[in-house]
Amino acid sequence: MPTRQSTTLRPSEADMSTPQIMDTPQITVADVLTDLPLFNGIDRAVVARLANGANELDAPRGATVFRRGQSATGMHILVHGQVKLTLRSSNGDERIMEVVGGGQTFGEAAMFLGRPYLADAETVVDSRLLHVAKDTLLAEIRADSEFSQKVIANLSERLYRHVANLEICMLSSGVRRVIRYLLSHESEDRFDGELHITLPTKKWIIASSLNLTQEHFSRILHALVRDDLIQVDGRQVRIPDASRLREYAVH
Repeated sequence: MPTRQSTTLRPSEADMSTPQIMDTPQITVADVLTDLPLFNGIDRAVVARLANGANELDAPRGATVFRRGQSATGMHILVHGQVKLTLRSSNGDERIMEVVGGGQTFGEAAMFLGRPYLADAETVVDSRLLHVAKDTLLAEIRADSEFSQKVIANLSERLYRHVANLEICMLSSGVRRVIRYLLSHESEDRFDGELHITLPTKKWIIASSLNLTQEHFSRILHALVRDDLIQVDGRQVRIPDASRLREYAVH
């Protein structure tokens, strides 16, 4: 698994960061929040108050957003980029629990419970994040029932996704895990009955999230290619017949 030097984002750096896109008169932090799914349809006054309690972070690839054991001080919002949430063993082995994509939130469960983070959060690519302070977030949740319902729905969706991912990892066969993962993108583009998938992140990250080594993941992909079940070109995957691939996983 690739290793790299990690940069830790300290609160002082977050306060000093002023991304150009948010420093222009045309685009404000409130505008960015409004464009994110969690804040769609929320009263502009609520969004404005949340924006006032938010810090902006421009994070380079490999930057540490937080570490396991640190106190949770608010909700992290990924404007664009990717963040991996990982657990590390005492010997340094890494298991990726989730890859957060643009428009998603993370870290709020620990904040609501008043407990430390259980995982490390690190950027996979250059990313832009917002951090909404706990006091600001809780004040708006208490005051606005519509916003509180959206926060609950957001947390519920993440829990549902975690259970679905756990179900995939519990499958005994690595081949079944990979096929189940590929078919979970069945809602993506179809052309003449074919399924075309763009893998959302690097293959070694997907492998770790499926509890597979990178080598094992690559061997499975090669075997599926050999059997004419998929075609792979970088992060582009073409599935000529999803039903045939699904049947292959059963046998």
